[in-house]
Amino acid sequence: MRSIVTFSPFQELHRFADMMDRMWEGQSVAGFGSSFSIPIDVWEENNNILVKAAVPGIDPNQVEINIENSILTISGEFKDDHETQAENRKMYHREMRYGYFSRSIALPEDVDEEKPDAEYRNGFIMIRIPRKKQQPHTAAKKIPIRNAESTQALNQGQGNTTPNRSGEQSTVSSGRNK
Repeated sequence: MRSIVTFSPFQELHRFADMMDRMWEGQSVAGFGSSFSIPIDVWEENNNILVKAAVPGIDPNQVEINIENSILTISGEFKDDHETQAENRKMYHREMRYGYFSRSIALPEDVDEEKPDAEYRNGFIMIRIPRKKQQPHTAAKKIPIRNAESTQALNQGQGNTTPNRSGEQSTVSSGRNK
C-alpha cells in the first residue's frame, strides 16, 4: 500500500532558511550585513554644516564621531539583544539590521574642525560644524616682476641695476667722472 505525502514548497523554504541561520550563527560574513551604512542628511545653514544621522535604538555613548582632514566619520554598533536571550528562542522574521556601521563623508575644506558639536535626540544625532570665518577680500595688489638676467648680473658684480618706473633696468653709476 502506498501512502500519500503532502509537499509544501513554503514549508521547505522555511526549513532551508532555518538551516542557513544555524549554519551562519555567530559568524560575520563580509557582504552579508556584517557592516552597513546609516542614512544621513547634510546641509548648510547660517555658516554651519549640519549632519543628521539616523541611529534609532542605539545608546549615543556607543557612537563614535571623528573629523580629520575635512572627513567626518560616524561609527558604532547596533547590538542584537535577541542573541543574549534564551537559547531556545526561534526567530521567524527579521528585518532589523545588527552589527557594526560606519559612514564617512567629505566636508568643505573650510570647516572649523576645532569647534564641532553633536546632540542626540529621538534616535537622531545632529552634528553642527561651523565654517571658518572668511577673510574679507582686499583690493587687487599689483606684483612687480624682476628680470632674472639683471639680478644675475648684479650678483656677479657687473654693475648695480635697479628697475625704473617703466620696469626697465637701468645702471646706477657712482657719480665720479674722470
